[in-house]
Amino acid sequence: MPLIPTSNSMFSLNLSHSPFQDPDIGSIDPQLERQVETIRNLVESYFGIVSKTIRDSVPKCIMFMMVNQLQEYMTSDLLPTIYSAGDQDSLMEESQEASRRREEMVNMYHTCKDALNLISDVSTKTGERWALFGTTRAWVVVETVLPTHGYPVWWEW
Repeated sequence: MPLIPTSNSMFSLNLSHSPFQDPDIGSIDPQLERQVETIRNLVESYFGIVSKTIRDSVPKCIMFMMVNQLQEYMTSDLLPTIYSAGDQDSLMEESQEASRRREEMVNMYHTCKDALNLISDVSTKTGERWALFGTTRAWVVVETVLPTHGYPVWWEW
């Protein structure tokens, strides 16, 4: 029985010319025919599993080989080249662009920190309490104690 490639599985058994069937009489032995069909299904299932396993393992093997080759290149070629350059201190210096970006981020951090302190001071002095209600995700001033009146006032925004 020849194995032929099909579109949905890697290989399939071609049982169109089964020795257990005579085209003129029909099936010779139904039990034998069921056994052949069961074996055919098992073999197709096995080939499907093998095909999926290979498809899953090929990218993993490729990545494993690439990482190993990169590691080997780094240890055998790249590091000796860097060490032979002589001036490792200049390689470790921060570039002007990176230094500028770092200073901008530090300034942004301090500005945000000052803004949060200012907001905190304002809300403490007015006595506002904030809460998040419902699924609208809208912040609502629940209660504000006005210093001039001394009693709570309910507001919504």
